[in-house]
Amino acid sequence: MANKKFIWAGILVMVLVFGMALVACDSGSSDAVTGTWTDGEENITFSDGDFEFTELSGIKKLKGSYSLNGNDITLTPAQYWGPFFIYLNLSAKWYSRSDLVSIINASDLNMAFTPITGTVSGSSLTLRWNGFEEYYTKK
Repeated sequence: MANKKFIWAGILVMVLVFGMALVACDSGSSDAVTGTWTDGEENITFSDGDFEFTELSGIKKLKGSYSLNGNDITLTPAQYWGPFFIYLNLSAKWYSRSDLVSIINASDLNMAFTPITGTVSGSSLTLRWNGFEEYYTKK
């Protein structure tokens, strides 16, 4: 009888250890664009539904969210890095559309906050924004 209890206790311990291992594993939310892409002048880093553009020198530019639908991607700009606007002499922090409108008294910042669309295929990413097309490769 004690032998059966020992066997069941051993099985229970193995089930618990296996369950804890599954819970502890990070599934690592990853998709076709997760990682860093470059066009030779700037980088785009994608992670968990967010993106950030930076120049190769490290100067931040803009960030926002993205969504994928098959091979189609849509980036929605949300904030710009102040020093990116050299002529405005802004502080080193992120500025939303409403922040920029209040600073530069411009009600029409549509171009800066227009969604960016594109396609991803393997290690190639094509983005289209305000009539321009840019090509990126995954690092």
